[in-house]
Amino acid sequence: MTKLSALTGAYTLDPARTRIGFTARHAMASRVHGHFTSYDAHAYLDAETPANSTIDLTIHTHSLHTRNPQRDQHLLTHFLRLADHPTITLTSTDVRRRTPTSFALTADLTIRGTTRPITLDLHYRATDDGPRLKAALTVNRHDWHVNWNAATTLMISPHVTLELDAIATRRP
Repeated sequence: MTKLSALTGAYTLDPARTRIGFTARHAMASRVHGHFTSYDAHAYLDAETPANSTIDLTIHTHSLHTRNPQRDQHLLTHFLRLADHPTITLTSTDVRRRTPTSFALTADLTIRGTTRPITLDLHYRATDDGPRLKAALTVNRHDWHVNWNAATTLMISPHVTLELDAIATRRP
């Protein structure tokens, strides 16, 4: 295991060991799980002064997968409006240590052209491969205008859980 102070530096997310996903409740009974397979992520972690840390994540919306191609196309076309909004972005604005293994990450989250501030708990664990970062945050999709029509407002819960489970690797 590596000491936290030794982790200061520039990182990216290992695509083989990273999952950026979401969970939404449909018809108030079943859950739909999905993830994105294409993204660009850059981070600078400052172990001594976490406020100097930065995280920038750009998710390529077209890479959405729910294991149902018809649903994927529907989500991309009607909910996320891929043609007008090819990316979802998260840009950190502040990082504060909460515990020895967790940080409060405040960031601007942009979905469908709407940017809103969020704060999530980012949990850290040292591994031999690099820091493992985990976070989950429940958002109201209506805050980002992610909806199609009145029927979907009733059929799909407004609350969506965004999830990150990643191994960060040093950038050369």
